[in-house]
Amino acid sequence: MNTQPKDHHPQAWLVLIAVSLSAMSVLGNSIGMISLLLPRMMSEFAVDVQSIQWVLTAFMLTMVVVMPAVGWLGDFFGQRELYLGSLSIYIVSTFACTTAWNFPSLIVLRIVQGISAGCFFPLTTPFIFNSFAEGRRGFVLGISNLTLITGSTIGSLIASALSDQFGWHWGFYYTIALCLAALLLGYLVLRNPDRAKVGRFDFPGALTLGTAVVSAVLLVTQRDTPIGLNTRTLTLVALCVVSAVAFIWLELRTRFPLVDLGIYRYAAFAAGSALGFIVPAATTAITLLLPIFLQRILGYSIFQSAILRVPSGMTTAVIGPFTGWLSDRMDPRFLIGFGVVGFAGMLLVLSDLNTHSSAATIAGFLVLVGIASMCIWSPLTNTMFSALPSESVRLGAGLQALMRQLGRSVGGALIAVMFSHCSSLRIARLVGTVSASSAIFTHYLDTISRSLLASTHPKPDTLAVELIQRSIWQEATVAAFSDCYRITATVFLTALIPVIFLKRKQPPTE
Repeated sequence: MNTQPKDHHPQAWLVLIAVSLSAMSVLGNSIGMISLLLPRMMSEFAVDVQSIQWVLTAFMLTMVVVMPAVGWLGDFFGQRELYLGSLSIYIVSTFACTTAWNFPSLIVLRIVQGISAGCFFPLTTPFIFNSFAEGRRGFVLGISNLTLITGSTIGSLIASALSDQFGWHWGFYYTIALCLAALLLGYLVLRNPDRAKVGRFDFPGALTLGTAVVSAVLLVTQRDTPIGLNTRTLTLVALCVVSAVAFIWLELRTRFPLVDLGIYRYAAFAAGSALGFIVPAATTAITLLLPIFLQRILGYSIFQSAILRVPSGMTTAVIGPFTGWLSDRMDPRFLIGFGVVGFAGMLLVLSDLNTHSSAATIAGFLVLVGIASMCIWSPLTNTMFSALPSESVRLGAGLQALMRQLGRSVGGALIAVMFSHCSSLRIARLVGTVSASSAIFTHYLDTISRSLLASTHPKPDTLAVELIQRSIWQEATVAAFSDCYRITATVFLTALIPVIFLKRKQPPTE
């Protein structure tokens, strides 16, 4: 007798394909393809790491501000209508990003793009949960991860090859094709779940939450501001704290809150939300810094950088469904705990990368990073949403997506600031050992100058100094990468604390 649970939607797998295509585009524009294009953008717009991170942060931060309203917007417009409408706007804004004429215009267009993405991206999990039976969701989420990883890997290769030949603008074009397919398929197969009664929109809650999040990110991304007490820092701290406290106070008292904080009474969901912030924040150490290391230090092209991700993408595509299947049959804390420890270990391994590291070595490290990540995400998602009653899944999905994007926003900002400070300290330390009176410096300068005398360069001594300066910059940059990875690995181990509370429980019957 067939005991397989029956799905809730006759075309459930087409629903999965539709929402996965749109999610694939968002991931490419936040943590995938776009990170490969950053070094090229840095050169074209003449900006540094701390500035270029705003290409990521502007998009993800805007999504964070919009996401809490998805529950109310879904009830007001209908979940299907919200998805299709915001996806249409996203397609237009993605194309508009390719027309950016300078760096500020690109950031503005990325904000518009983030607003639309924040409306449909959190709906991915609710559509899946509403379409598949409960006993199959862990496996289906693993399949969803497989689809996202495989599509993102192939798409990154296509986009990077085009970008190498025609410029970074072409990196955005393949996501438009994905979204057009998702829009057409979604129009045909998506359907609305039961809609709750629409209450008054919580404008005070939205305002205080947005203010708290934006001020927090601005606080950690301050440029040319000395560490310590100053007017700007104190203002941002006060604004962030007051807004956060006001938001919590308002949400606990209002009849129709923007975020029903009562959802955090489910321990597994609350713990998963903490992990949903910590893991993406740490992942930005790889997605933001590694392409810069590969292209600006090792001299790789965009396409070569993308090739290194292929073995990792293929491996995690296979591992994803397996870890999702396991999460339906065992205590998820073992899988997630293993993934956290493994991910921290791989960050430490990546800290040993240098100018002599081979492509095969780097690709192998990324494969292990991908395996560790899949041991976290599929079990975590399944555990979090299995702990919620069905009517809270959409709200939970919005909050989970919010925490992930907030983690990426804050993590990217912190990593960029950390790298800038570590790089400055390393350069200062190396420059401190270089002086005209230094015997070592004089020896190397004379050696290089003599080797350049045979060349046609009119000033071999000047060229020798430039070569030494380039060497100092390169050595300091490699050391700064190493510092960032070690610090991130150490802090990341705090993710083991919420893992303790991830025991899956059935939601209470109501």
